Amino acid sequence: ELGLVTTLRDDPEEAALELADSLTRQSPDALRAAKRLLDATYDDQRLLHLETALQRKLLYGWNQLAKSADSLGFWQPGFLNPATQ
Repeated sequence: ELGLVTTLRDDPEEAALELADSLTRQSPDALRAAKRLLDATYDDQRLLHLETALQRKLLYGWNQLAKSADSLGFWQPGFLNPATQ
């Protein structure tokens, strides 16, 4: 059991659309890293190495700077998404 269920909703389709909408406002690097970590959860050693590599990439990447600048109200530079380029 992964414990991923945190709420139950009467309209799961609406909840899914709300979640999808909120994900579009997140850094694509962070989403990609979270997916890779979830995929690797069954191999502890691989997970630790992968988490370290992904955290380094996230902390020093453009999208982290963009999200921080946006959160602080400096500017909204937009995210870079290499998967769609």
